Amino acid sequence: MASARGNFEQLSHYDAFRGELYRDFADPIGVASRTLTEGLFGVYPNLLENKISIKPGFPKDWNSAELKLQDWDYQFKRTSKKTEYIFSTKYQNDVVLEMQIPVNYSNIKSVKVNGKNVNWKVKPNSILQPIIQFETPKGKDFKIEINYSGEEIKNEQTDFINYISENLQLNFDSKKKIKDVLDPQELIKNRNGNQFSLIKEERKGTFFVQVEQNGTSWWQPVNVDIRFPLETKWLNKKLQIQSKSSNPINGKLSINGLNKTFSIQKNQNSLIEIPVNYLSKGTNSIELDYNGIKQNIEITDWEIENQGQFKNISLASKYNEKVTEIFNQKYLSPRLEVPTLQLPWQGIGNWCYPLITAQIDDSGLMNKRKNDKVDFLGIPFLIDKSDKNIAFASQWDNYPNSIEIPLNGKGKNLFPDGWFYESDAIADCERKSDSSVCGWFHFRIGTEKSNKLVAD
Repeated sequence: MASARGNFEQLSHYDAFRGELYRDFADPIGVASRTLTEGLFGVYPNLLENKISIKPGFPKDWNSAELKLQDWDYQFKRTSKKTEYIFSTKYQNDVVLEMQIPVNYSNIKSVKVNGKNVNWKVKPNSILQPIIQFETPKGKDFKIEINYSGEEIKNEQTDFINYISENLQLNFDSKKKIKDVLDPQELIKNRNGNQFSLIKEERKGTFFVQVEQNGTSWWQPVNVDIRFPLETKWLNKKLQIQSKSSNPINGKLSINGLNKTFSIQKNQNSLIEIPVNYLSKGTNSIELDYNGIKQNIEITDWEIENQGQFKNISLASKYNEKVTEIFNQKYLSPRLEVPTLQLPWQGIGNWCYPLITAQIDDSGLMNKRKNDKVDFLGIPFLIDKSDKNIAFASQWDNYPNSIEIPLNGKGKNLFPDGWFYESDAIADCERKSDSSVCGWFHFRIGTEKSNKLVAD
């Protein structure tokens, strides 16, 4: 049962909590073997039709590889002007090989199978490099030779950082011509030759350009990370901004009625001081308006002293349970009515440990109250009920699936009093739903915003 080289374990010693647990589980072996045979060597048998598809995934700098299995042997060898594949099967019936071979040259002299030329074509949706397609005659032993001429295709940059309002320039090899552009994620606003103007939105995505060299075409992926040109950091009660733009930036900072102008050059750092009377404890939203760009950022600082006063609002009418009872009941519906690995009815555990439970003790928190309030980070939280002290929301029928709390009045921040908990989190966050949001939450009044807090 000990760890050994070449052993595929479900968990390794890199798992910080469980270490090399489940050494006897064979789950990963199938995944690892298919990664090798299908992913790297690219072998996909379809023996019901007496066919085998071969789509090699060898790295470009590999010049040879070999694999021998019970049903077939496979050799790959590459030189400067030729690629060779030798494939031998041990199946009872003859098979046809459906080949899809990535090549590093745009000029292909010949494709031969067992010394005879075969017809081939370039796959229309080849990505990153040309991929040639062809079929072999039926047989058991195959020697495939692909001969090239001309220069090797130059690798191009595929990953780019693009700052909003600046053009993206694709400096491809001069031998390549851009024929077409495919933009399924709608990242491109305008194009002028090999210059692209992208959307003014912070996001990541990919578009494709079809390039042609010596009459051979393929699609080149362009992965873009679109970022705001200002990077920010909250440092010693000041906002540090750094410009990544190639142009000077002139703008305005706005927060809670405060407006400040700023100017900054490329790669320059600047500190903007924000008086504490414009800030509140916790999270503050700041708008940066510059060069036609609006960038909203948040700074979080729990050491800021609040300038105003707290007003506690009782949530006692919404409490529907005592927190200690979370695992002291039966969660029976909704349930599947067929055999399956279901969550134990007490709401904790799994198929290996169906009887496990946990004792929740809230006495420390409840005893710490003074006048029904508990101070945390300088914020007074009101828990003005003892028989019930939590509001559970759940997909189980034991509790409502949502809880609404009407509010009115004026204020800067809202810090909910008491406990809110999605009890589905006890099921390891249910894994299949978004019902694992739980715990304390905080949102800004005046904007519609929610923060998801996931149970550990």
